[in-house]
Amino acid sequence: MNRLAVFLTTGVVGAAALLTGLAVDGYLHAQDPTLAHREGIFTLSNPGHVLLGTGIALVVVGLVGASYTSMPFGTWARRGFLIASLALIAVSSDFAAWAATVQPAPDAAGAAAAHNHASAPAAGVTGAQLAAAVKLIEDTKAAIAKYGDQRVAIAAGYKPMEPEGIEIMHYVNQAYFTDADILRPDHVQSVIYYNSSHGPVLIGAMYIMPKLGMPGPQIGGSLTSWHHHDNLCFDRTNGVIVAFAHDAFFDRGGKSGTCPAGSSSRSTPEMLHVWIIANPGGPFDADMSPDVLANVT
Repeated sequence: MNRLAVFLTTGVVGAAALLTGLAVDGYLHAQDPTLAHREGIFTLSNPGHVLLGTGIALVVVGLVGASYTSMPFGTWARRGFLIASLALIAVSSDFAAWAATVQPAPDAAGAAAAHNHASAPAAGVTGAQLAAAVKLIEDTKAAIAKYGDQRVAIAAGYKPMEPEGIEIMHYVNQAYFTDADILRPDHVQSVIYYNSSHGPVLIGAMYIMPKLGMPGPQIGGSLTSWHHHDNLCFDRTNGVIVAFAHDAFFDRGGKSGTCPAGSSSRSTPEMLHVWIIANPGGPFDADMSPDVLANVT
């Protein structure tokens, strides 16, 4: 095989590695929305980045080598082309590295956050806050893994907060509503199940503050954004959530938009979800995407 064929083959292999790297990187980011905040422009622990880097290098070698080999010029002209090509590549690499370190202007970041609610939680997060958020996710996953079997959760004292059989169910352990259990993964106040066609699947957990009006600690800055509800209808007998107060229910007096008979609207304490399956809104989002649930088995 002559040198031109070798360089062209190198370029083709590099292009294949580059495209595969893009695919792997995209998959990893879809599985973990916080990944972009934990890695740099090139991270060895990300196989997608390794493939991208390898692919780029092979494409450059193949392109420059094939050009140098096939150019119809004398030796000195081809050497000049080679030197100019290497210099241009070096300058481009330096520019790419600089661009990766540039932070968005405050006004631009604010405008983007206001327009895209899903990206808003990432604004203004420090390295320490990001590390704390990631640790909370990892610790929560590890702590609730045993509750993959719903019977284990029930035996541990978790009870359903919604009527049995609905799509997403929160099981709550009232014993953990204490100041000492705030953000304690092994005493998380709620575990969340999706009732799939094959049975209940553990999809997350929820931390609940012990008192109404008590703010949840935002250890992850705006990433760990707590929420609460003012429109839930609780059954007066067993405390189970039966409806949303804003739905079109009619009580005996004919008034619309109120809770069904036998229930009353109450506010909830601050709550923080930690989803353990991929969610487009992120692991701390207040809601789980229906599109994701459609693929849970």
